[in-house]
Amino acid sequence: MTIVPISSDKDIDFTADLVQGAMETESIDMSADMATIGIDRLVIIGFVLQASRNLEYDVIFWRTSGHDNTDLDLDKALGYINFSKSDGKQVAGANQYRYPSENLKIFYRDEDQMSKIHVGLVNRSTITKQAGDTIKLTFFTVPHI
Repeated sequence: MTIVPISSDKDIDFTADLVQGAMETESIDMSADMATIGIDRLVIIGFVLQASRNLEYDVIFWRTSGHDNTDLDLDKALGYINFSKSDGKQVAGANQYRYPSENLKIFYRDEDQMSKIHVGLVNRSTITKQAGDTIKLTFFTVPHI
């Protein structure tokens, strides 16, 4: 089994202000090798959210870039994972907070066939996530054919 990490870019993705309940969506590129051979299915076995500010977050998965559609037949939501503020851990009380999610088995298919993982980040805290706060998601995946 080959584990392929797939990461967002902290300088481009999830850069907006997010008040409580607000969401920012991104379509994160799968690895270049996966895109080259047309892989649009994988199993997410774990991921880590890294954040410069310790807040409560939801990470929501969608099967298309349509993300949060008001038509329930078109929404294509796959599920979500909640990270409470107490889930965020620092090393030696400094630098970013890490929110790990392990032992997952999320069968993911990009129905747009663009070799992307379509996700949303929701701020569940009463404190606003500022535009200058950095977020990075790293997914640990196994290609699924």
